[in-house]
Order: sequence, then structure tokens, then C-alpha cells
Amino acid sequence: YFASTIGNVSKEIAEAYIRNQG
Repeated sequence: YFASTIGNVSKEIAEAYIRNQG
């Protein structure tokens, strides 16, 4: 459960970071 949650959060942060970079 925790691993899945952390993975989803990391994915969201990564996507948001990429969007901000663009």
C-alpha cells in the first residue's frame, strides 16, 4: 500500500515538475 502510494505521489510530482519546466 505505502509503496504504491509513494509511487503515485512521485509520479504526480514528476509530471507537475515537467509541466513547470515546460
